[in-house]
Amino acid sequence: MRHLKKSLWPYQTKFNIDDYTNVDNWCRTCIGKRGDDWFSYGVAGLYNLAAFKDEASLLAFKITWSYNGN
Repeated sequence: MRHLKKSLWPYQTKFNIDDYTNVDNWCRTCIGKRGDDWFSYGVAGLYNLAAFKDEASLLAFKITWSYNGN
């Protein structure tokens, strides 16, 4: 299974696999460039993880996508 370096991406959270396109578009618009400011990937077809470099981005993500209680 793929893992990101916690030193580069210390803030991670799960999100629903069905919301991938919406989350991707939101992150590109509100957070910044994928790979520079945020990153996401699927885990064994069960769920997706979103990773951020700073706590403020994680907080904005969780407030916007708080449906899953992570």
